[in-house]
Amino acid sequence: MVFDNIPLLQGLVGQYVPRIIKGAMREYLGEVKFAAALDWVKSDKSLWEALPENSRKAFCDFAPKLGPVDWLTCEWVIDAARESNPGLSSLFCGWPEGQVWLERQIIDIKSKIKGGEYAGAENNS
Repeated sequence: MVFDNIPLLQGLVGQYVPRIIKGAMREYLGEVKFAAALDWVKSDKSLWEALPENSRKAFCDFAPKLGPVDWLTCEWVIDAARESNPGLSSLFCGWPEGQVWLERQIIDIKSKIKGGEYAGAENNS
């Protein structure tokens, strides 16, 4: 793949990946009902498992090739939700239990990305 051979291209593309993924997250989060998100927090549901399979695969396929995912933070997710679903962003900003849950989810997602894990993977490496 071209990314394996051209470090400069990796850096340039890596600068835009967070913006591209944020756009996809905005679309996804815009469809999430407040009550469903509240249930996720109360039942400690995995946000990773709630993401569409193609999103999980894309994260796993591209993130390791493009460098650290330090940009993936609670603030980043809240910002992604702010425009498309203000109620959802307030759940994570204004409710300590929601923020703690989101922080755990970010840690989990980063570990899944690093390990290349996604549900439906034919070969996790």
